[in-house]
Amino acid sequence: MIKEYRADLINGKVPEKKPIDYFYKKSLKDINIKSLHNVYDKIVSETELNPNLEKVFDYLKKEQKMDKIPLFVLSLNTNTIIEKFYQKNIDFFKKHNVEIVGIIGNQIKTDENNNIIDIYEHVTDENKKDYIPAQSIMLADSRETRSLAEKNINVINIQEEKFRYDILNLSLKAHELYIDINGIEYKNEKQQKFLENIKFESIKKLKDIKTKHEDNQDIDLLISQYLTFYEESSRLIIELLKKTSL
Repeated sequence: MIKEYRADLINGKVPEKKPIDYFYKKSLKDINIKSLHNVYDKIVSETELNPNLEKVFDYLKKEQKMDKIPLFVLSLNTNTIIEKFYQKNIDFFKKHNVEIVGIIGNQIKTDENNNIIDIYEHVTDENKKDYIPAQSIMLADSRETRSLAEKNINVINIQEEKFRYDILNLSLKAHELYIDINGIEYKNEKQQKFLENIKFESIKKLKDIKTKHEDNQDIDLLISQYLTFYEESSRLIIELLKKTSL
């Protein structure tokens, strides 16, 4: 089921069955909540960190000079299992000065005897994008990178060979543009339209690069073109800031 679910998401299809539904509503139905912790512990003990996470964190520290890295976790699973996984890898996160600033997951529903009967799905594949702040950079895998990119989310695929430093660098530059533009107090409609056009073009170019990457197309030229666009946009924004400060 999990393989079919992943394949459907990668191919842009709506899965007929969801592993989370099956896990909580069928496999664990009527199991006491205390026993669930044992199940979680077993899952966490057999789950390893994605090695590309360390590459991302190292890059942010060395290239972006980030002393502390804020990490917001968005999961189809429950907060409890995310917290257990975090505690298991606490030394790794401390080593990289990663701080969990929030977790949004789903919530188990129990009966009067604390037996599992259902799961409240706050986060789904369909609405996940609504929980991602516009200025954030989303770390994802091949299941959801394409669909999130198509929804104009600044997403990076960190799954195995799909991870690329140049795409991470690109995403960070897009993030900088977004922050710079949002921080400008424009004085007229012409300036507003100018800034919105830069933001729109940045989003459009990123979307094109990342969807093509997921389709295994060559993106080297597109990346070079985006970097040129970024440099020119940054120059124009600096000029505008000089004018607005007069």
